Amino acid sequence: MPRPPSGSQTRRPRRRRRLPRTLAQFSGSAVVARRRRTSVRVGLIIGAVFAVVAVTATLRLVQVARDLRAVRDALNTAESQLKAGQPAAARQSALKAEVRAAHAATILHNRPELTILYPIPVIHQNLAALRTVVGVALRLGTAGVSILQTAKPLETPDGTFEVPMRAGALPLATINRLRPDLRSLAESLPVAAEAPKSRLILPPVKDLNKTVYAQSTLRRRQALTLSDALDLLAEMSGSNGPARFLVAVANAAEMRGTGGMILAYGQLTSADGTFSLERFGGIDDLALKDAAPTPPTTPPDYLSRFADLSPTKAWRNANLGGDFTYIGPVLESMYDKALGRPADGVIQIDSMGLAALMRGTGPVEVKGLGTVTADNVVRVTLSDAYTRFPTERTERQEVLGDVAEAVFKKLVTGAYPSLRPLATALVDAVAERRIMLHLAKPAEQRHVAALAAEGRLPLSGADMATLTVQNFAGNKLDYYLDTKVKLTGDRRPGSLGRVQAEVTIENTAPRGSTSPVYVFGPFSRSFTAGQYVGLASLYVPAGTSIRSARGDLSKGAAGVSAEAGRSVITFPVRVNAGSRISVVLDLQLPPGPGKGYRLDLVPASRVRPTTYDVRFERGDGRRPITFNGPLLRERVFVDSSR
Repeated sequence: MPRPPSGSQTRRPRRRRRLPRTLAQFSGSAVVARRRRTSVRVGLIIGAVFAVVAVTATLRLVQVARDLRAVRDALNTAESQLKAGQPAAARQSALKAEVRAAHAATILHNRPELTILYPIPVIHQNLAALRTVVGVALRLGTAGVSILQTAKPLETPDGTFEVPMRAGALPLATINRLRPDLRSLAESLPVAAEAPKSRLILPPVKDLNKTVYAQSTLRRRQALTLSDALDLLAEMSGSNGPARFLVAVANAAEMRGTGGMILAYGQLTSADGTFSLERFGGIDDLALKDAAPTPPTTPPDYLSRFADLSPTKAWRNANLGGDFTYIGPVLESMYDKALGRPADGVIQIDSMGLAALMRGTGPVEVKGLGTVTADNVVRVTLSDAYTRFPTERTERQEVLGDVAEAVFKKLVTGAYPSLRPLATALVDAVAERRIMLHLAKPAEQRHVAALAAEGRLPLSGADMATLTVQNFAGNKLDYYLDTKVKLTGDRRPGSLGRVQAEVTIENTAPRGSTSPVYVFGPFSRSFTAGQYVGLASLYVPAGTSIRSARGDLSKGAAGVSAEAGRSVITFPVRVNAGSRISVVLDLQLPPGPGKGYRLDLVPASRVRPTTYDVRFERGDGRRPITFNGPLLRERVFVDSSR
């Protein structure tokens, strides 16, 4: 590009002159300005309206929160008032809960400010969650009022609600009115896991969710338990027609699998809400010439395991297995075979179970024994009977049956304004497996299972342990027997288990004791007086194998058998008076679950509960599973970590 001549200057471009605005242009600018000002004003107005709506809505939600907390407090107060014997006050508290829940529902569904905000994201999720929660609270309050009103006939003069029984008769009409209400409530209430879930739900709403759903979970559990209890009581008392039950009285001084050897029996009948006792006697009255038909629920491996002991023919060997869900049907079949009439169910009860009944009925008078109470019935039936009648076999055998008959007779003939003490004692006896129940109709048995009264062992695939030691010497030395199980090892997720099980059995019978012979034996030339001879069975998870075994195994090796799909480690035992034996088993367990590990320890109904000492390492920083002490009731240990 050529340079400009020296000294010359570059020309600047000329600016264009702005032409004056026309009138139309001035008018257009004014319109735009006015529109802008109008938009601002409208925006401010909308913002102000929205702010007012938001503030009003917030105040409404604060009131909803207050209502929900009031519902919770009113329901808790009603429960406390019921326990304190103030049913009228409890009804008022339940009514208050219903009113406050209804008030909250009205706010959430009918207030226009909340309806306006409902479609807006975040607000929508929180209002929807609150509406759901308030619906649950309303159900709680309404059901509480309804149930308390239905139960009014059970109200006593001192203000408590009680289920009475007089001469074996229950208030069946009231019970039958309560049953559907309780079942409906239980089925309508959600549990905590069903609470609304969304990342958009704000913390205050989450807290209200947690509060109401915790109440719902608690009340659902209570309603289900009470519903199952009333259903079971109604069905057993003949609500659906006459019923007949075998009472199998077990002697815990001579143990079998589900408890003591069955040496006495009774027949309990019912019709239209009234129980009666028809007969009682020694188990030899029901002796069978041939085996009873095998129920379809009986596991084939159980029958093959005890085939030599006639478990469907010999009453003394009818409960060799560890799980009452298949022992019960066998007892019913044997009863039908003996008397030619079916039983609607069977109740197995031992001396400790009789003690529980007597905490509700009070003491009984038994000829030749005097006053028998809940505190002395175990000693009287399992020890004193043998020293008081050392040579009179018939008298001695009838002591347990006589006491059981007296207790059941008092139960069905006495007047009990409240069954609460009896129910409380029975809950403990069932938990300790002192009383087990099986009903022949599956629909009724479901209520038994729901109340954990069926005497079931954990499923075959679960990690579990229970020890039974059965007496085959014919003596009554289980009264003196102490048992202990020590379990240690690794139970890591997804890996084979390495567990050492040490079983210790101690015979505390006095050395040199020979009298009474019925207690100390011997009943065979192969045995000596005071010697315990039997079979130990340690129930463990299916698929368990023995890597090695050592200790007192001179009478036979330890082996693995099966029962209802579970693995059972068995070995014969022979323990002299004043001595103990110990067997150590190195076990390999199948791989454990990767998540959600659970261990069940299940007691046997022994006079002296088995002591357990457990320590399972879980690895990778997980807390070990430990337990040490006598096992009176089932203990469940859960590790939910991965």
